[in-house]
Amino acid sequence: MEICMTTMLTRTQNNALSARPQARLMQALLFLKAIPLGILLVLICFFGWLRSAVQVAFSKLMGVPHRSEVIVWKGFPSVLDITPADNMDFDFWRKPSYILPTLSAMNRYLLDKLYLDQRVTLADDSDFHFWMTHGPLSRLVKTQGDMLSIDLTVIADVSTDEGTQLPGMLIQVARNDPMQISMQFAGDDHVYSARDGGLWVLAKLHAQAAISFILPGRFHGNIHFGLPCTAAAVLQTLPAESVLYQLLAPHLRFTLRINNEALRVQRAQDRSKPYAPFPMSGESFVQSIAVDVKEHVVDTAFRAPHWSMQGELPFQRFGQAYYEPIHAFVAQVLEQEDPAVVRAYQQAVAQSVPGFDQVPAADAIATLIWQVSILHSADHHAMSVQMGEAGKSFMAMRLPVPANSQIKAETRADDVVRMACSADARYRAKVFEHTFVIGHKHPLWSNTMDQISYRFQHTSLQQLAHDFRQQLMDTEARLESQGLNICPLRHTFQSICW
Repeated sequence: MEICMTTMLTRTQNNALSARPQARLMQALLFLKAIPLGILLVLICFFGWLRSAVQVAFSKLMGVPHRSEVIVWKGFPSVLDITPADNMDFDFWRKPSYILPTLSAMNRYLLDKLYLDQRVTLADDSDFHFWMTHGPLSRLVKTQGDMLSIDLTVIADVSTDEGTQLPGMLIQVARNDPMQISMQFAGDDHVYSARDGGLWVLAKLHAQAAISFILPGRFHGNIHFGLPCTAAAVLQTLPAESVLYQLLAPHLRFTLRINNEALRVQRAQDRSKPYAPFPMSGESFVQSIAVDVKEHVVDTAFRAPHWSMQGELPFQRFGQAYYEPIHAFVAQVLEQEDPAVVRAYQQAVAQSVPGFDQVPAADAIATLIWQVSILHSADHHAMSVQMGEAGKSFMAMRLPVPANSQIKAETRADDVVRMACSADARYRAKVFEHTFVIGHKHPLWSNTMDQISYRFQHTSLQQLAHDFRQQLMDTEARLESQGLNICPLRHTFQSICW
């Protein structure tokens, strides 16, 4: 195995060396092409902001308020019409953060695709244990004695593009031995492991494709859609001078527009876009998301997600560590708000998410803040660091399951990789990761939790906010000492803003 991987690396390095003059020329040409395109995109962004600004000014002049209405769309609560004020805010403070990273990624990774014919990097056997314990996959992990297991066969229910193979599999890893790992596919009695040579390589690639798809394409959806979108829309009914509004505004900002972009604009499913990695239609994407939102948010009533607030896996412990200081802070802030205002807000959200008004207000609101900031950012950061930066993610698997493939135990690893993943599939995944998985900061302002701020008007609330920020920093220091700082606060955003 090591010899095969060394051979593949050597070939890649040789290709890079032979293509260097051409690559430099192409890089220069792409850079020149990107300059006018970047200027055009900035201008489009500016005129979009200007149009929204005119609409906001006209609304104020005429005394006609704009509000985003929560409706049931495709089976779950959503917001389809974004107010001019929300559009103006997003176009100035968030949209520019996408333009340059996207153009940069398209130019840089296109060279890898054209000159290096770059494919996915094969995961090490130990990677799966790490992903299951230190990443978002932990929410799906079940403990069976000394084994950790995860069933990804649910992915087989998703309708994907023709030629894409995403059957899913059952993965089992020994809790205390990352190298003791096996996989099994539906309808196949054989349990695949490292002794299966090329077939094991194919099994791991299937797992990589399934994990790359299922995290952003399915089980990340209950964080994005449903409750956060509903709560953000209802926030518009609160007076801006209220304590509850000042508490929630930083954590629900941008959510309406970004959810609308994901669900309705659906750039990640538009195959004409070079950064669209999902091998599925927009309709299939929404149907898949709706299943998870309905199961975890709408049908079960609101509660702290059990897969993150319980359990002793590192990713779960990371999330649990931040919930206590968030809850304490929220409880103290709500003491200075009119209970009738809080109750009215809970009841308004509960119209779309039953149960939000049936739990103590501090519990409900603390969980909401924790979910959109800590959990959402940890999902993104873990996916980026653990798979994206290592080059181990792609979503368009081209080979069938091992039992139905032409792969043999003696097939070389680099040959399996080349047949399983196209350079285009890896290119799309890399551009998508660099644009939408990494949390980009605005060049003039950062809305990360290490610099959390609230527009509280009262001195006592301002002191609470100051103490809260210090508690977050102290929690991070403790997690760092324990080796559990999975998502640093400087990469933890206040809201769902990407």
